[in-house]
Amino acid sequence: MTLPGGSYSAYDGTAAQKMDWEDPAQVSKAAAALATFHKHTAAYTHPPDTADCFVQEFLQLLEELQMDLKSLDESSMDLMPGSMQLFKDSLPRVEGLVSDLSYETLPRLFIHGSYCCSNILFQDGELVKIPNLDRSRYEARALDIAIALADLTPTVYDAVYLESINTFFSNYDQIQPLESCEEEALPALLMAREAYQALRDIRRIAKIQDQRRKHLQAGKFRRHVSRLDWLEENQESLQEIFRGQEREDETCSALRVGARSGREDFQEFQEAA
Repeated sequence: MTLPGGSYSAYDGTAAQKMDWEDPAQVSKAAAALATFHKHTAAYTHPPDTADCFVQEFLQLLEELQMDLKSLDESSMDLMPGSMQLFKDSLPRVEGLVSDLSYETLPRLFIHGSYCCSNILFQDGELVKIPNLDRSRYEARALDIAIALADLTPTVYDAVYLESINTFFSNYDQIQPLESCEEEALPALLMAREAYQALRDIRRIAKIQDQRRKHLQAGKFRRHVSRLDWLEENQESLQEIFRGQEREDETCSALRVGARSGREDFQEFQEAA
């Protein structure tokens, strides 16, 4: 359509569908859109922010973990015994990585805050809408990229997901290159975000009375833990992607892409839903 000031394309929002994370073309366009979004929001000034940043919130949840665990009844713990122990074992590593981050020095801008498949809508192969900016805030740019990468797939992490990360990151970096400090921070932020989600799951489980809902929430917890475990096992491959290094074929074949019981947990979660 032609309007004063230029020509525009009109799309039927009801016909749009969420991004297919296994489609490299859509992943590339989604990455380019986020890079363009950041390019624009980086120009906005912002007064000193008194709100807690992501890292502060994460460390606060860690401090409150023991209290949250005490509030879980025996039936809740029985839903996730193996995952709970795996989670506890991984927390010191995650906490160390986060504590070592110079998070306050990372470049900051207004981030989208919820750049996931369900909020990236395509129609006829074109990205037509990015809704739900209610979580937008002034934060580290690397966090927004970590959120986008974490939510490229709603299921478990595997070799296909790793290729999606590579596609997304390389296309983003062509438009808005990251600083070396951001590249170094991304693997730790990916792990911290999964751990953060798992910590929130524990808190929610303790408050749920309905057993079916409690079972579903426990399934989400197990999924986040299996993804966290995968991220920890594949740190080197992630670092190579974020540093822009070429990965050799033998590196791909040597990836430890099994998320252990992740697929079984997610299948159980789907069946329960």
